[in-house]
Parts: sequence; C-alpha cells; structure tokens
Amino acid sequence: VVDSLFISRILGEPEKYTADNTVETPSFSELRERMAHNDTRLVQYAMSASKDELDKVIQFNFVDGDIGTMSVEEILLHLLTHGNNHRGMASRVLAENDLERPKDTFTRYLHFAEPARRGSDMLKEK
Repeated sequence: VVDSLFISRILGEPEKYTADNTVETPSFSELRERMAHNDTRLVQYAMSASKDELDKVIQFNFVDGDIGTMSVEEILLHLLTHGNNHRGMASRVLAENDLERPKDTFTRYLHFAEPARRGSDMLKEK
C-alpha cells in the first residue's frame, strides 16, 4: 500500500488507497502481483528520471491527514528502505519467541545474487 501511495504521488496520479493498510488481507498471489507491478513501475521511473525530476518537491497528505513535503529522490529512498522496518519487526518477534531469525542482510543478498563473490580468487586479486 505504501509503495502504491507514493508511486501515485510521484506520478501525479489519484491515490488508490485511503489508509496505509487494506481492509481485507490480499492473498499471497495478489500481493506478489501488486508488488511486482509496483517494483516494475519504480524501476522504470528511476531508470528514466532526470536530476530535475528527482529534485522535484511534492506536497501531499499522508493518509492520517498530516501534510507531507518530500523530494522525489527522498520518496524513492523511503521506498527503498521502508521494508527494512518491517523485516526488523518480524525478526524481533521471532527472537522474542526463541525462533531462528532469517539471515536477511544486504551482504547475504549480494553473495546469493553473485555466487562468485564467495570464491577465494577475489582475495588473491588484491
């Protein structure tokens, strides 16, 4: 929902939501589809945005009625980091219940995405 709200604000489109959560919880397939759609829109926008577009300041209303003012660049950074908060909350709940927390870090992602980074040959190049 948050991604959709801010994408609408960046693109000057009507907002699809009036709250920061949905009344009914979407199915996993619906959620996956929405996230993929939002990710595609964000990547396409970020790849084509000029410096002037990134510097543009947008004033909007948060769903609680407060007024917000952010540059497009700040909004994109917010969207990039927003999920970290939720992952941290989930990790805390797991820890409080003596459950193993996922190794959900940027370093893990890099080495998963590029397995060659695990090779010892990279150390020899230095």
